[in-house]
Amino acid sequence: MNYRKLAVLGTAGSAAVVATVGTSAYAITKTLVDIALDHDPPAILSKMKGKITHYSKSSAFSTEMKRTETILLEKDTEEVSIEACDGTILKGHLLEAERPERILIAFHGWRARWSRDFGMITDFWQRENATVLYVEQRGQNSSACPHMGFGAVERLDCLDWVNYICTRYPNSLPIYLAGISMGATTVLMAADFSFPSRVHGMMADCGFTSADNIWEHVVHDNLRLPYHLCKGVADQMCRKKTGYGSDEVNTLRTLKKATVPVLFIHGLNDHFVPVEMTWKNYEACASEKRIHLVPGADHGMSYFMDKAGYEDSMRKFWADFD
Repeated sequence: MNYRKLAVLGTAGSAAVVATVGTSAYAITKTLVDIALDHDPPAILSKMKGKITHYSKSSAFSTEMKRTETILLEKDTEEVSIEACDGTILKGHLLEAERPERILIAFHGWRARWSRDFGMITDFWQRENATVLYVEQRGQNSSACPHMGFGAVERLDCLDWVNYICTRYPNSLPIYLAGISMGATTVLMAADFSFPSRVHGMMADCGFTSADNIWEHVVHDNLRLPYHLCKGVADQMCRKKTGYGSDEVNTLRTLKKATVPVLFIHGLNDHFVPVEMTWKNYEACASEKRIHLVPGADHGMSYFMDKAGYEDSMRKFWADFD
């Protein structure tokens, strides 16, 4: 037997396998990054979203979400727009209180809608005399930009929206930044900014720590794929699309420089964003902080599961920091 020839063939075969695996890993990574960041996602998203988020919404939750979204869309909101610091045109929807006591700037989550993510809580905010600006995050819905930034880019929009509110309402009403899921990460990634003194706090419901961290969780734990094969390529693609690496902006670093109070909220049964990420954010936060955890709540379901506790936490937060 010609062992040298067999060895050469074996080496060539191994190289072919490695090349095939490498090509497949690149293709899978590109699809996942496109799903994560592109304004117009690949068609396969419709089949994969459930596997990506790995949480199941109860029929009662889904029904209530649809019902309250319809009600919010029927309210007398004013569509507004601003030009962000990079020239991107961003849209928002303003719902004014008759006797406002505070102003909230609300940032929705990943591949979501402002009306869907905040439909349930809107009536509570109105009862508490809050004027609310519902932001349409860049790269989603009618706000411009071909890509989302998983908070790294959107954090800059926080300051632009705050400046808009300060100009439109030149009074002393306190301003709070509120976000859910990626919207929570958006505001937490802005925690190290020097905001106008009228910004009195942040409210972050089920936010993740960085794009890299949430991608690792989704790929490894939810999709059961080896993230180490994707990590380097995903980081390069993220930088090309957004201008930032996947871990270049991280809430654990920004919160160490936080100067405004933060209310952290998370469901203890969250399968999409692990509650451990909020615990890490809470521990890293250098400013005054509160935390409200909801047993049994999956991703974005904390208000639905615990309205009384959720509302009480917000009222106490406002009472402390208005």
